[in-house]
Amino acid sequence: MMQERTDWFAIAAGALGGAIAIAIMEALSAQLAFPLASIPFATSTVLVMGSPDARPAQPRALVGGHLVSALVGLLLLKAAGPGPYVAAFSVGVAIAAMHLTRTFHPPAGINPLLIVLGDMPWSFFFVPVTAGALLLLAFAWLWHNAARRGSWPEESWSQAFTLWPDRSPRPAGAGPAPAKEPAGAGETPPASSDGRWK
Repeated sequence: MMQERTDWFAIAAGALGGAIAIAIMEALSAQLAFPLASIPFATSTVLVMGSPDARPAQPRALVGGHLVSALVGLLLLKAAGPGPYVAAFSVGVAIAAMHLTRTFHPPAGINPLLIVLGDMPWSFFFVPVTAGALLLLAFAWLWHNAARRGSWPEESWSQAFTLWPDRSPRPAGAGPAPAKEPAGAGETPPASSDGRWK
C-alpha cells in the first residue's frame, strides 16, 4: 500500500512539474516573441519530469544531447543547405553522434530537423538550445529535489559532465558508483610461522 502511495505521488509530482515547466516555456516564448514551435523542449520536459530515473533523462543526456544534435544540424545545414533530405540525414547523424558521445536523448532528435528545415542561424545553438537545456536542467533539479527529497539526478554531477563517464549498469537509486579501493585493500596479511602478522 505504501509503495502504491509513493508511486502515485511520484506520478503526480512529475505531472505537475511538467505542466509548470511547459507553462514557463510558453511564457518565455511569448515574452521573447520566439515561435513556440521552434523551441525543442516539450518532449524533453515530458521525459525529464515524467521519467526522471531513465538514463536519457539524466543531465548529461539532457544538455549534451541537445547541444550535440543542434551542432550536427547546423554543420550539415551550412555544408549542404536547407532541404528535406538534408534534414532527414542530419537526424540520422545526430542519433549516431549522441550515441558516440554518450549523450543519447531522444527528444533532441528534433533539433537538426528544426534547424535544417527552418534554415536557422548559428545563434539558434545558444538561444533557444543551450539556454533552454540549462533552464530545464535547473528546473528539474529544483523540482525533483523538492518534491522527491534529493532523488535527482541518478548519476553524479562529475559523471554527468566528464568526457567519458562510467557506463557500468547500477540499480536505479543506487547513486554514484563507489570509489575503488587501492590494490591490496581489504586483504588479510599472511601470518608468519610463529603466528604473528607480517
